[in-house]
Amino acid sequence: MAPAVRRVLQWAIYPALMLGSLFALWGLLEGGASLAWAPYAAVAIGGPAVLLTEQLLPYRHTWRPALRDFIDDGQYMVVVQMVLPFALVWLTIWFVQARLTEVGLTLEIWPAYWPLWVQLAAKIVIGDFFRYWLHRTAHTWPPLWRLHAVHHAPEKLYTTNVFRFHPAEKALQFLCDSLPFILVGVGAEVLGYYFVFYAMSGLFQHSNCDLRLGWLNYIFSGPEVHR
Repeated sequence: MAPAVRRVLQWAIYPALMLGSLFALWGLLEGGASLAWAPYAAVAIGGPAVLLTEQLLPYRHTWRPALRDFIDDGQYMVVVQMVLPFALVWLTIWFVQARLTEVGLTLEIWPAYWPLWVQLAAKIVIGDFFRYWLHRTAHTWPPLWRLHAVHHAPEKLYTTNVFRFHPAEKALQFLCDSLPFILVGVGAEVLGYYFVFYAMSGLFQHSNCDLRLGWLNYIFSGPEVHR
């Protein structure tokens, strides 16, 4: 790869794929797709592009995953992210939000009249506050570290590491960054965009991509910061 092309890709890929995945969700919804599956489809569009970037612009060649690594990660993805009820992630969030809203158990204090993108930004900032303290506690409180240690077990950092979580920790993450927002009346569409943003962010965070985020490193925890 020519050095000039590499430099352009290093700076452009992160914002392009993050925004592209959000616009993919927007396009799907505008086209009549159901909110029950459209966020998954948007991530399915953006996720392989992160894997391709990892192959084109590796940070460390020695971190390239072997077939055994992918098999292990795939087991975590299926069991923790898809099968267990609390780890169904978006489908669980979508179902809980719909049921609680139907029976009037939400407080409806969220500013739903704000533009969607402003609501999404607020959800990201406030949600990250809860995520931060959960993550910090997971590194400082031994009982929770025993769960979080599963995530730190791999000796190489690459994209599909993001699937390696203890199911109990995934349940705690749901309780911290989704359930409180559902209870105050955050709409399903905002939660759907948040799911896409957080999923793509997690894939990039754990990736073995040699990217440059510049000043964005002060705002987002991309691969440069997360390593």
